[in-house]
Amino acid sequence: MSDSGYLTNQLLIAMPAMGDPNFSQTVALICDHSAQGALGLILNKPLPMRMGEIFEQLEIEIEIEEGP
Repeated sequence: MSDSGYLTNQLLIAMPAMGDPNFSQTVALICDHSAQGALGLILNKPLPMRMGEIFEQLEIEIEIEEGP
């Protein structure tokens, strides 16, 4: 853990006894963690949606470059 007490850029691995089904048997990458909150990605479980849908919900615009 960093000196600031935040977990940005760290991997969290759920302990086998984790009772919360949202995090049971998961590996999470913490992308951002601060006093305002945290954002992480579960790396080892599929989502029932496509990345485009996630970006849309987060209001992130994707620029697609045309090939040669």
